[in-house]
Amino acid sequence: MTDAKLSGANIFLANDNYNTLIEIKSLLEEAGYRAIDTFANGNELLFEFKNKKPDLIISDICMPQVDGFQLLREIKSHPDKLVNSTPVILYSAMFNDFETRKLANELGADHFFNFPFETGSFLAAIDKSLHLKLRSDIGSADETSTASDEIKIVILEDDKFSSRFLLHALKELNYKLYAAESIAEFDLIYEENKPQICIIDYNLPDGDGIEVLKKIKNLNNEIKVIMMTAITNERMIDDFIKEGADNFINKPINVRNLIAAIKNAAESIGVSKKDVAAIEENSQKTRYDFSPDFHDIFFSVPTALAVINERLDCLVYNAEFGSIFKSRAKNPRLVDDNESLSIETILSDEENEKLKIILSDMARKKTGIKQNFTFSGPRADGRECVTDIISIKSAERKGVLSDDNIFYISLGCLN
Repeated sequence: MTDAKLSGANIFLANDNYNTLIEIKSLLEEAGYRAIDTFANGNELLFEFKNKKPDLIISDICMPQVDGFQLLREIKSHPDKLVNSTPVILYSAMFNDFETRKLANELGADHFFNFPFETGSFLAAIDKSLHLKLRSDIGSADETSTASDEIKIVILEDDKFSSRFLLHALKELNYKLYAAESIAEFDLIYEENKPQICIIDYNLPDGDGIEVLKKIKNLNNEIKVIMMTAITNERMIDDFIKEGADNFINKPINVRNLIAAIKNAAESIGVSKKDVAAIEENSQKTRYDFSPDFHDIFFSVPTALAVINERLDCLVYNAEFGSIFKSRAKNPRLVDDNESLSIETILSDEENEKLKIILSDMARKKTGIKQNFTFSGPRADGRECVTDIISIKSAERKGVLSDDNIFYISLGCLN
């Protein structure tokens, strides 16, 4: 059951398939949401938007007249802040590839889901979006904010042209902006101004961005860090997640994408303990406790990633993991899209016991060391797969799960 103060939130729901529309509406009603308006396409939704402003939009991508992407563009590019700040969740039963997720993220979608949903993650995303919207509305109505409450952002970028470009592009946010061209300069600005958001380039003349990220999170884990990089690979993404990055942006920089990431970070600053407790309490009532905080990194990368517990249950996983997992399962017909997966399905009894021992040892030591676990499963090409285990320390930093030892894993084939 959702938080009582959110049950009256007005939700606009769009899908051209009537059966799917009713199915999702019923799911929301069962979760406690009562004010739900339904639409057959984006055009109908936009027409109603002129008369009534929703607190959240949930839309399918493939629809006639105005599809989900066109709808998202209209909302996020609108000059009125009351319109462009409306959270939008996109979903699709047809498209779940990396490019679709990437486009949704670049256009400003708050979350993207493949349909049918994993109910727990979907409802957690709705809960988070509405809580952030509620805090944003309260903040907009409060005219008594002082200069000391102003958001401060430091950009660490060694390229002068890129740095100036970013300073100019971000002026519209009306935040205090500072720029540093080296780690040494960044340290001075950081110490003097105590920023709430840091935008860090990966390649720097006197070190690398990962070390700066680690330093920031060790000093104050509440500071939001957005990493920038021209190179995206599995190891780098793994390092970003492990060290607590809140988001990452590919170079060349898409300004709209960066602004969306900054706004998302700014909205989550100053979350009261009461709000956090409410979100966590609601999450614990769902089947999975996974928070959608890792949406931009976890769900959008073209890498097979999952979060598991010591019982080898997959608490949440992205599309790439689900696809590879099914190809490895002993009996793929037993793998149900609507049910949780278990690593036990792709391991032998002996391998299951070995992996559980490794996880138990990692949880006991609480180290951040990554370990590799190689196993052989039933597959046509006869190759072995490797699973990288990331310890609970990394997961705890982001508050992904409340009361369980959990681990990040990536699934891939050895050459």
